[in-house]
Amino acid sequence: MFEKIGKNLKSFFATLLLAVLIASFAVWGIGDVFGGGAGRTVARVGDTKISAQDFYAEFQRTLRQLQTQADQAIDREQAIQFGLHIRVLSQLVDRAILDNKADDLGLRASDAQVRETIRSFEGLKDATGNFALPLYEAQLQRAGYTIPEFETLIAKDLARTQLIEAVSAARPVPEPLSRALFRYRYETRTGQVISVPASAVELDALPDDATLKDRYEANQSAYMTPEYRGVTALFLDPGLLADAEAPSEDELRAAYQQREREYNQPETREVRILTLGNAAENSAQSAYERIGAGEDFAAVATELTDFSEEELAIGSQSRAELEDTYGPTIAEAVFALDEQGVTAPLQSAFGWHLFQVTAIAPGRTRSFEQVRDDLARDLAMDAARERAYDLSMDVEDRLAAGETLEAIAADLDLPLSSAERISKDGLGADGKLVSTQPSLLPVLDSAFALFPSDDPELIDYADGGYAFVRTDSITEPAPKPFEAVRGQVEDRWRAEERQRLAGLKADDLLARLRDGADPQSLADDAGGSLVEPRPVTRAERGGDAMTPAIAELLFALDAGQADLARASNGDGYVIVRTLDVTPGDPAAQADSYAALRQQMAAQMTNEQIVLIRDAVRERIEIETYPEVIQRVLDTQGRG
Repeated sequence: MFEKIGKNLKSFFATLLLAVLIASFAVWGIGDVFGGGAGRTVARVGDTKISAQDFYAEFQRTLRQLQTQADQAIDREQAIQFGLHIRVLSQLVDRAILDNKADDLGLRASDAQVRETIRSFEGLKDATGNFALPLYEAQLQRAGYTIPEFETLIAKDLARTQLIEAVSAARPVPEPLSRALFRYRYETRTGQVISVPASAVELDALPDDATLKDRYEANQSAYMTPEYRGVTALFLDPGLLADAEAPSEDELRAAYQQREREYNQPETREVRILTLGNAAENSAQSAYERIGAGEDFAAVATELTDFSEEELAIGSQSRAELEDTYGPTIAEAVFALDEQGVTAPLQSAFGWHLFQVTAIAPGRTRSFEQVRDDLARDLAMDAARERAYDLSMDVEDRLAAGETLEAIAADLDLPLSSAERISKDGLGADGKLVSTQPSLLPVLDSAFALFPSDDPELIDYADGGYAFVRTDSITEPAPKPFEAVRGQVEDRWRAEERQRLAGLKADDLLARLRDGADPQSLADDAGGSLVEPRPVTRAERGGDAMTPAIAELLFALDAGQADLARASNGDGYVIVRTLDVTPGDPAAQADSYAALRQQMAAQMTNEQIVLIRDAVRERIEIETYPEVIQRVLDTQGRG
């Protein structure tokens, strides 16, 4: 539901998202101008200062937008890790640069223009189509703006819009250029593809041992043994360290109290919602009466709003969640309904609503007796993980004192695994999986990063456990004896010979096709197939319409010409003939042509704004203050 409100307000915040447009022009080298600090200012663009307060407010607003778009929780730390703070600062600086240019040109937005713009936003109109001040205030509160803040932003964004419109109007897209590009990009081609599969080639003779040995010697690197390591590992596995003695009754009951919310799930309801404006009580009542008379809830809701049936759903809701969002009165009314029931009109800060319950999931309560055994296992494993950690510290100290893994394992009765020769895949010299208990597989990556001279390395292992890994020896890769790989060498010879003969066959068929032979008879002769792909445009050639090799030939050849290429699956070759070439027709494809001109205009405008931005940057001083930014993020994060 909230996502839909955001969509309704698309025009409401359109000018505020100008920075997203700017960010798409080019990556601005903001890291190159990081400089010294300036108190509570995060950046300075000429005489314009960007305050820490404005920066963090924009950071929070952008984070909320990302969370809504992703439909998942993104915490502040993740956002910073993804570089959101740098993106926000770049947007604010770019806005200030354009504001500077707009000021130079004397571009201003009057109070009347600001009022007219805000009143034109569809998301701020009630059911009668009139501007609704309560809805405006509520939406600004949700977005994190005060009315003066937002109206100041609108005024600046209108000035920027005037600048962008002036730039785009000054550089219209040349008609000859757009027509030529359209004819090229939307050119349509048809063709034929004859496959010449290597797998269909019959070999007349097999190679003798001398030939295979020569091939083996020439490609010896393809027949090497893997690198082997001698590996020893001591394991601190919680599953093996768990105490057989059960936790006490008091400990179990205390754990149950701590996890009571996990075991006791509240009743939830699948809810759909119809939302109308704050002045639309009569419309809400009329809708309620229509539904009560037998009309479908979704049909009525989609008729009265621009929500789709899917967007009416606000998902599974508990009483507490509804109360938190809409208040206790609405939560009480919704939870008084039976399945498929509909509430009478109810008002919240978002307007007038009708709620429908489409499904009910009863609450679940698991008693202490029901979860007692699970709790006992969990507590035992928790204790084992703590013991594993304590033991890891003890083992580290003893290793530092000069003891060996073998001596420590024997003294502490801990499991030790070792293998004299094991590959990174866990295979022995016989090609079979090396079996140890515990298995060495999870620690092999670490073992293959160590040398015999290195001390044992501590790594996290299993479920809260640890392992100490030591590399004892290294056996470098070596050529396998010819006798051991003769079959592989012969298989490789067969594949390469078939591919070679398929190439000769394809050359012959191509010559015959150019001399006028029937394509289908040529395909039959090759044991392949003749395919005529559907007509494809140049714009589609990089998609799924055909393989890149076929598309490249189809668009490289003139009509009637043919050539060959390796098959994309490695099985032989393909012969491609272009049959027909039809340039794009702007008159016959008016919608596509209009879309192309719009793209070209946007690109030209983008390029002009980048030039303007860069020109402004050359004549004004721009500084950013990373220590202030870090301090703001750290302080607000702790708050």
